[in-house]
Amino acid sequence: MEMSNWEIADKYTILKIKLEKGLDCEEQFRLFEKEIEHIDKDLLKDLYEINLEMWLHEEVLTMVIASEDYHRVGLLYASLRDLTNQRTAAKNRIAEKYDKFRELKKY
Repeated sequence: MEMSNWEIADKYTILKIKLEKGLDCEEQFRLFEKEIEHIDKDLLKDLYEINLEMWLHEEVLTMVIASEDYHRVGLLYASLRDLTNQRTAAKNRIAEKYDKFRELKKY
């Protein structure tokens, strides 16, 4: 697979969440599962938990947007942005351990 370890780990954790949510991605998940065997389980767990929290935020954000509660939308967006920064940091911890390049993101 021609991806960095942090990209593989991120995709794996997202696919794991999708699978848990009942989405049909078993085949793709199994491919990535083979690729993450060497990655530190604690690093994967951290990234998984952040991605899950982001998923849950997105679900709530969708409902709040539909209700037109824009003050709450703003609060959720700020929280989601913080989670994005946490996610970038988690991916960079994986990159620092296994890869040459890190993900660069700045807001």
